[in-house]
Amino acid sequence: MVDASDIEAVLAAIDDFGRCLEAQDLGGTLALLADDPDVTVIPSEGVETHRGRPAVEAFVRRIYAAPKRYSWRWRDRWVSTHAGWASFVAIGDELVAVAGAERSVIPYCLTGMLVRHDGRWQFLLLHGSEESSAARPGGSLATADAAPAARPMTDQVLRQATLDDVGEIESLMKASIRDLFPMFYDDAQTEASVQYIASIDRSLIEDGTYLVTEANDELVACGGWSRRDKLYTGSGDAGGDARLLDPAFEPARVRAMFVRADWARRGLGTRILEACEAAARAEGFQMLALMATLPGVPLYERFGFEVLERVDIPLPNGMTIGGARMQKPIHR
Repeated sequence: MVDASDIEAVLAAIDDFGRCLEAQDLGGTLALLADDPDVTVIPSEGVETHRGRPAVEAFVRRIYAAPKRYSWRWRDRWVSTHAGWASFVAIGDELVAVAGAERSVIPYCLTGMLVRHDGRWQFLLLHGSEESSAARPGGSLATADAAPAARPMTDQVLRQATLDDVGEIESLMKASIRDLFPMFYDDAQTEASVQYIASIDRSLIEDGTYLVTEANDELVACGGWSRRDKLYTGSGDAGGDARLLDPAFEPARVRAMFVRADWARRGLGTRILEACEAAARAEGFQMLALMATLPGVPLYERFGFEVLERVDIPLPNGMTIGGARMQKPIHR
């Protein structure tokens, strides 16, 4: 039997969260989140997933430090509860206010799960979604001012990169890092990544294993694989980097995956990974391996990669950025 008081309490928790969001009340917001290692926030557009209290708190701090203020206005809400758990769907508008500018109103949907602890309902999962940012001004809660508006879909061509593409590839890499890395790294780490990571390893192009996606006569995504030992750009040069891997015992490397921020969430990264896997399979490889920066981890996990270990990736200037060593089998 549905307990009406539980439903009212969940609705009240949603309202409380909205009030804290509008007031940028960090303490109130964090008090409404479950003290659980799996607490997760997935902002709209899904370019990032924040899991665990430290990651969620860092994201909320960035949102509240941004010049935009967000609030919600709901038209319909549905709640289901059972044995101390609750799920909900809320449909309405997200209101985005910036000082000196007209407030934007964006159709918005919020879904989530709550758990009851010591008589209080707390959020374990929050997932926002909104209409395409191509149709709205001023950005969104999804990116905390980091990513430009999405472009309308058009025909894309996936092709092998050539040395003539090097300049445009590196410009794409730099733009992607500057737009997406601030969601996960501080300013110094982002700029160091632009300097040391946004550089194409020309041997990938010379080997014929690097791909680019072209749309509207410009490059919007790039990535590739390697039959050689080097795992990622930015690791410096080592004597064995050019060594050819043994497909029977060693995994092929996935290398230098970047999607321009305004083309994110269009399946471009997945398409490149599919092409890389097919090519590596044709050469007899049984596994793929990569070193992921944090913005790429959700894409790789969706594609079937598993995290082997969380690591601090060293850069040549002595700084480090968080990353993950990942691997997946190649299915025949």
